[in-house]
Amino acid sequence: MNSIESIETKIARIQAGEVYIFADIIDTYQNRIYKYCLRLLSNREEAEDAVQDIMLKVFEKVRYYQPKGSFTSWLYKVAYNHCLNLLRRR
Repeated sequence: MNSIESIETKIARIQAGEVYIFADIIDTYQNRIYKYCLRLLSNREEAEDAVQDIMLKVFEKVRYYQPKGSFTSWLYKVAYNHCLNLLRRR
């Protein structure tokens, strides 16, 4: 796979059935989402669990993603909402 391939192209390929490409999404965003969750949750263990839950949620819902905005924005919105729900449950 071309490493210069845009994230939007990768998402389109995933939506077309090439789900193995999702590993690239995880590689690209896992650490960034972890840092974001850690800032929101202030707990390393919760942030690690949140990242796994968020990535699973994104994998399950990626077929509904519409490129009206950037994929990164959509991903961070999913992460924010997930962390906000965790904070509400505390």
